[in-house]
Amino acid sequence: MSPNHRATAPSSFEARGIAVPFTTPALTGSRVRRDDRDRLEVLIPSLAGTDGVYILPLRALPDTVSLTHHDRILHDSILANPPADPMQMRAIVLDIALSGAGGADLATAATTARDRQRQDIAATAGAILFRVVSACTTADVATVTRDALANTTHDTTRDALSAAAAAIGRSPDQLYQSSVGLADTIAPVGLPWSGAPGILRDMALAQATTVAAITTWYRSNARYAPTRAAHVIATGRKTSDLVAQTLARIDTTLHSTTQILSVWPDPAPVLAALVSRLAWLLDGWMTICQLWDMARSASDGDVEASLTNIHQRLPPLPTCVIAADAPHVQRTANDDRHRQHRTKCAPGDWRSAATDAATVARIQTLNARALNAPAPRPALPRKLPIPLTSAATAAD
Repeated sequence: MSPNHRATAPSSFEARGIAVPFTTPALTGSRVRRDDRDRLEVLIPSLAGTDGVYILPLRALPDTVSLTHHDRILHDSILANPPADPMQMRAIVLDIALSGAGGADLATAATTARDRQRQDIAATAGAILFRVVSACTTADVATVTRDALANTTHDTTRDALSAAAAAIGRSPDQLYQSSVGLADTIAPVGLPWSGAPGILRDMALAQATTVAAITTWYRSNARYAPTRAAHVIATGRKTSDLVAQTLARIDTTLHSTTQILSVWPDPAPVLAALVSRLAWLLDGWMTICQLWDMARSASDGDVEASLTNIHQRLPPLPTCVIAADAPHVQRTANDDRHRQHRTKCAPGDWRSAATDAATVARIQTLNARALNAPAPRPALPRKLPIPLTSAATAAD
């Protein structure tokens, strides 16, 4: 290898790349992004035990590293449908996991994640209709919401939806379609007043909780991996702050639900961009949360080893979001573990490397656990049926 030693923190989330849950041990912590010519490339930290991040064309990956069956499918899927953000990557990962390519544990976790996704959309759409009907009519909003989501055509429901739609200057069908569109957009976050958090809101809680736990442990164990732990804590805290700020912006916007529905889909790009930013901030953190969770009961020496693994996977904050008041994050973001070396690798450098089945199994378990946020789930009914097409009944 002939690496070009240029130490740089990524300038943007897109330059940092999207975390890819490969199961091949050599690809731990890898990310995918587009290069200057809009071609996909993969960033691999500590390749073959070396320091820094090595960058390879994604198409060349199977010729460079011996991939597991799951990773060959994942590689081909990314090439066929390049994800634009972490939520699109998550959709690809769930589809592959549901096929069984990653093993039984991953398939089970993916089933849970996909079921939750459907339930979140239904619960969010129901909460949106509940809010607009409550604000605009005197009808029994619980009954109206249930009937609307179930495509029921009771006179009371039709009248209430018609009255609510008229109050915001839309037709009943437009009101329904706008509610479903808004729900599709913000279901990963959830509504601040519905009591049913989305997966990203749960991930935000898990990320903040993990950073706080690492901080507490470090106060009593500062002699273990002090530089790595300090970097993880500094980056984690700054990420938590940015996540909280983004959630606040989303929640403030969503409080004007009736106004949003009255002009939908005009607000869709702004809300989608905020949800995408939140996904970028949290990208890769669920794996870190699970690594720390598995290390909590271990000895301090094992926790130190886990911190090394966490540090290798730590998502570096882009320079575009690092404020001047975070010098430690700025300084450590450019340490050796985040040096990016663009290198031309001869095909087959690791083609013959033996795959450790036990290590692959551990990675599969880790990836399965990371699919679903470890935060406590709310004890709320979340199985409202929702049609994927228009509820034209409201207009009939």
